[in-house]
Amino acid sequence: MNESLRTQIVREPEIPFPQADSFRRIINLCELLNKSYLTKNEITANYYFDPRQSNYYTDAGRYLGLIGAFNDTFKLYYIELGHMPSKNDIVDM
Repeated sequence: MNESLRTQIVREPEIPFPQADSFRRIINLCELLNKSYLTKNEITANYYFDPRQSNYYTDAGRYLGLIGAFNDTFKLYYIELGHMPSKNDIVDM
């Protein structure tokens, strides 16, 4: 069978393409969100970011399907599963 016929096309998320430059920081942000929901201002203060940089990292997490945004609050999607995925689980997604 032709490989192109078996390939499932997935729509791009309606989120700005990630501009985050540190995947470790995305993982760390997920670890922080595993402890509690955070606002964009709290994320900015935690990392001593410019607010624009907070957008880069939260957008990257949202783009990967790891972080959800609700009003101005961010949470980790995997909380519903009852555990934080390991770093290897996230990389394998």
